[in-house]
Amino acid sequence: MLIHEICAQLTEHYAATLLSDIQPAPPSDVDIYIPATTQTAAAAWLAAQGFIQTSSAPGQIVFRRFENNGQLYVLDLMSRFTIYTRQIPDFELSDAGVEYVGRNLNLHRCLKRLCTGQLDRWNEIATSTDYVAFRDFLTNAKNFSSAPDKLAAAAAKGPQTLYSYLTRDQTALRRTRRLQYLQHILSRYGKGRSFAFIGPDGSGKSFFITKLRECGETREIYMGDWFFKAQGVYNAVMRIPSPFNRFVYIFYFLENLLRFAKVCFWRRMGKIVLIDRYPGTSRNVTQTGLLRRLNDLIYRCFPKPDLFVLLLAPPEVVHTRKQELTVDEIRRTQDDLRHLIRQDRHLLVDTTDLDISLNRLLREMVA
Repeated sequence: MLIHEICAQLTEHYAATLLSDIQPAPPSDVDIYIPATTQTAAAAWLAAQGFIQTSSAPGQIVFRRFENNGQLYVLDLMSRFTIYTRQIPDFELSDAGVEYVGRNLNLHRCLKRLCTGQLDRWNEIATSTDYVAFRDFLTNAKNFSSAPDKLAAAAAKGPQTLYSYLTRDQTALRRTRRLQYLQHILSRYGKGRSFAFIGPDGSGKSFFITKLRECGETREIYMGDWFFKAQGVYNAVMRIPSPFNRFVYIFYFLENLLRFAKVCFWRRMGKIVLIDRYPGTSRNVTQTGLLRRLNDLIYRCFPKPDLFVLLLAPPEVVHTRKQELTVDEIRRTQDDLRHLIRQDRHLLVDTTDLDISLNRLLREMVA
């Protein structure tokens, strides 16, 4: 079901109001007001339509889904606007205020910019007719359970006075936001996970990671057989005749240990770590003799991620994307990788259908 149809169903059956303009094309992030009485039912219906709940907070549930060949859509269901008002001390909407904002797209835009500090776009409000309605909203005490007295007084005097008030109080607002960010970090501490994407060149590792990076609090870390900090050393070593240049794997190992330390740090901080490649899963997995044994040793020595994601597609398809390997080499690499990770937690993902593959991985990330 297309996003247009989804939004139409929400407005018709769940009394929702779209706070984002979806014509002619919906944005990637659609804000939706929905009464608290229908929010749970709407959430269940969205889940039945294939949307994946990626986060929730009091008065807010966020759903995501990939469709239209890898386009990510975010539906932000809000029954209250605490995601905005909590950023200003002692500022909370009443039930009447929530309903007022939720049914008025322009008023919602003004409130969002006020609370999130988007003062660089303030002139769009100050010079439009929207400000009159916004001023009336801010000066009506019935719209708030609590609100700073100076805020209403500044709004009554005009847009420039309100702007000056907001600018002057940015230090206090930043302090509040930093405290909220710290509380968020503490709530996420120790809850992160790591996913290593592997497969022959052309499987789509970098493409999938780029898409999934949009799906929340993620970090991308490369852990393949390639230097960054010591590329000059690598180039010099590779000029030594083979097999005498094989000690370059010592440098690979040391640099990837540093990269894995970053994985552990971000995972501990509650991030979803998306790892591009993994030690021991490069094309050397298809070699024989000493090189194969060395590759297997490197794989066994490294701590494993929470999940290996082996991206698969018909070898002929992979070859059309990147011609570094022959079709037979691609097939052999896929088979050897399956064998290598068989005893570790892993997921085999057929990337033939892009949207199905991405949504499957998104579900795994938020599980």
